[in-house]
Amino acid sequence: MEPSTLVDHLYPHRTYDGVFWRVEWWVASCASCHSGMKQAVEAAGKAAIDALARRLGREPLT
Repeated sequence: MEPSTLVDHLYPHRTYDGVFWRVEWWVASCASCHSGMKQAVEAAGKAAIDALARRLGREPLT
């Protein structure tokens, strides 16, 4: 485990309009998780991001 070093947008703000400033979609992350696992989830598409949201205890973006 590593300490968080950045804030990530659970749903990529370049893909999903209106999420940039919505704090409910911000997730604390370490750089290695953001650059590895999170990028793989994003590449897998919205269903994978929705599944990650659920694992984090959040409702998926509608």
